[in-house]
Amino acid sequence: MLLTKRQSFLVKLLEKSHSYITVKELAQKCGCSERTIHYELNNLADYLAENSKVIEKRSGVGVMLTEHVAKNNLTKTSNKTSLHKRRVEIAYQLLFQEKILSYNLLSEKYFVSKTSIKRDLDYINNNIVSLNSNYQGTFIEQQPEALFLAFFRFNEFILSHENKDHVVLLKQYYSSEIVDFCLQELAFFLDKNQNAFAYNDSKNILNHLVIFFFNLNKGIHYTTTQILSKNIRTKTLFSFMKMILSVAKNLSIELENSDVDFLVQYIVFNKSSLIQENENYYHAIIKNLINKMSLIINVDFSKNQFLIERLSSHIPSMLERLKNKIMVKNEFSHELKLNYPEMFNAVIMATEDVFPNIDLNENEVAFITIYFQAALENILTDKRKILLVCSLGNAALAFLQHRFNHAIKNTDELTAVSYENINNLALEDYQYVFSTLELNTNYPYHKISLLVSEQEIISIINSHDKVKSIKFDNYFKLITDFNNKEQILTYATNFLAQRNRVSTDFLESILNREKIGSTDFPTGVATPHGAVDRVYQTSIVFIKNNRKIKWQDYYVDLIILICISQQDLKRSRVIISDIYNIINNQDILNEIRKDMENMNNNNY
Repeated sequence: MLLTKRQSFLVKLLEKSHSYITVKELAQKCGCSERTIHYELNNLADYLAENSKVIEKRSGVGVMLTEHVAKNNLTKTSNKTSLHKRRVEIAYQLLFQEKILSYNLLSEKYFVSKTSIKRDLDYINNNIVSLNSNYQGTFIEQQPEALFLAFFRFNEFILSHENKDHVVLLKQYYSSEIVDFCLQELAFFLDKNQNAFAYNDSKNILNHLVIFFFNLNKGIHYTTTQILSKNIRTKTLFSFMKMILSVAKNLSIELENSDVDFLVQYIVFNKSSLIQENENYYHAIIKNLINKMSLIINVDFSKNQFLIERLSSHIPSMLERLKNKIMVKNEFSHELKLNYPEMFNAVIMATEDVFPNIDLNENEVAFITIYFQAALENILTDKRKILLVCSLGNAALAFLQHRFNHAIKNTDELTAVSYENINNLALEDYQYVFSTLELNTNYPYHKISLLVSEQEIISIINSHDKVKSIKFDNYFKLITDFNNKEQILTYATNFLAQRNRVSTDFLESILNREKIGSTDFPTGVATPHGAVDRVYQTSIVFIKNNRKIKWQDYYVDLIILICISQQDLKRSRVIISDIYNIINNQDILNEIRKDMENMNNNNY
């Protein structure tokens, strides 16, 4: 299970606490609502179970992390099966042995409750392969192409949990002969085409090859309706096709033309480096995207080689997928949007400018978000820039500086200045700003006392808390009473266009953004936004609709329309950060709703 930052921090809090801790206290330390904590605790149940731990809940007292103890004393130690191993075995029976499994049979075999088996099957259904069921039990019934993807997800599942050699692990589940021949021919191919794949891509290609020939050996053939564009029919690609034919010959497997087309296209459309012909064209696109993201996030990504390599592998395939209208599902789209909203929306803004004539869907945005978020975390992990501002004299500043030096990492860069010297600094250059007094700035900062503890400093940095007093310049408040989001957005954009803040076609760009994915949240808030090149002057519009309307996933009555101009792109991270701080704070939301309900005029 891939843990989010919040989930990782939550687990650390639970592990450090040797007694019950209230949900309210956890919410305060994580900087989110109690409802979110309940949601995250439920999500963490399976992850903790894999590590033989369980969250013990006591009404009116709190929660505590304890070691898992089997309730059934009759269960023999030899029959105990880890959660991961049990799920692997169940998935293996369904995929490889094509069995029909019942709850009773699995419950008796693994000495667990039917509820646990249901969770196992739900996990397999959501993460590995879609399941069917009837009066006999649960089974798989998939088309060859969907089955191919299911086997690949199974491989990713076992490889992510077991510390074994990649090839050895594959041989546990597939024919050793197939694995050996695929590995041999792939090695020959890579020797002749050394720049065809990155190392991790090579491992994925081996996965694809083994699954492909494993199913062909069972008489399963593939079909495809897609045709590769001429601009990606390279010499490397033809060499790869020859490799497929060579493996088939060694295994005495009859290939159909559609089989080869399917595998080549699947690999091309799912991140390979076989597309080399327009290298300069793609290099220019990637450089433009990195420069745009560096401007928006205010972090220099241009020297991050890992990011450049990942984008060089991903972007060509992504553009080919979009051109052929092929949808590739990203399992983490929803989580990324909720947990990394700043980066997710920054990617949308950047790609709208870099790919003006291409409609990116939410899944593709999420893939790019993963690469940039990983790059950002690596940068921040290596070195965090922290600014400390003090107005109480040199002695107090030295006292605070000493406390901060004990609390932060050795790799962090701490700058301590008096209030008088703050105007000589660009606050945007710092990830964290601490001050003993109020600062006249829109940039997020943390107000602290002279006696702030080291633990408080660590807590603020780890939880990425934001200052509670949000300030926006150039903002408006509107009261509306409409039945759908199109009416609300039309009214708001007309309001801005009349004041020459956005172009007359700004609405079109907002509606196009809405097609990419939902901008609404469980808190009843939506954050629509449009293309920066259609904004003349940065504006934030708070809209309170008199009735709740279905936006996309949730019912919404508070809309925050974000309009960021080209010249203010550097400030966009701060603006988006402030807005999402509002969204995640129910108290602030309630204050805004109450304030707007009491408005006498339609706008301010």
